[in-house]
Amino acid sequence: MLRIGGVKLFTDGGTCERPALSYELRPGEGLGDLFHTQEALNEMVLAAQNGGYQVAIHAIGDRAVEQAQNAIAAALDGQPNSYRHRIDHNSVIRPDLLPRYGKIGIIPVVFGLYPSCNPFGPPPPPEYQAWEWPTRALLDTNSGLPVAWHGDDPFFGRIRPLDDLYSLMTRNDVDAEGTICPAPAWHRYTPSPLPKRCP
Repeated sequence: MLRIGGVKLFTDGGTCERPALSYELRPGEGLGDLFHTQEALNEMVLAAQNGGYQVAIHAIGDRAVEQAQNAIAAALDGQPNSYRHRIDHNSVIRPDLLPRYGKIGIIPVVFGLYPSCNPFGPPPPPEYQAWEWPTRALLDTNSGLPVAWHGDDPFFGRIRPLDDLYSLMTRNDVDAEGTICPAPAWHRYTPSPLPKRCP
């Protein structure tokens, strides 16, 4: 009666550690830590795949995302991702990593909520701001790739999917009283032009 749908692996961040980034969020704090070497993560993903399991890899920072992509690519070894291996969170993605999701066939699972009301910390340095939660760029770079959304509940202390969907679409947040907290200017979506209608 028990079904195990997949194996969850953690590469960085979470509630205990900092995300593995290519830049410092705060001076002197370093770049965060990866929980595993690339070789160890490769072995874990391959072992799960050989057992017939999907992996769901928790990756917050861009270095963790790259490590997760590498491990999945190594396990698949050029084959289609019929296991539906995925990366959860994908909070900070370097531009060079964006097309690898589609090339490898990795399913990205992204946050719906952007925490404008209660930010996690300081904003990234200006030269890295486009890397944070780049959902639009992820979609634009990987046409046809399935992208999933999650709320990561109860981490945010709320289960309000419509507010999360609103934030996913606008980047604005809604607090517990229903007040809208606008996204920071550097993180607002630029609306895409509407398609032309046929005459």
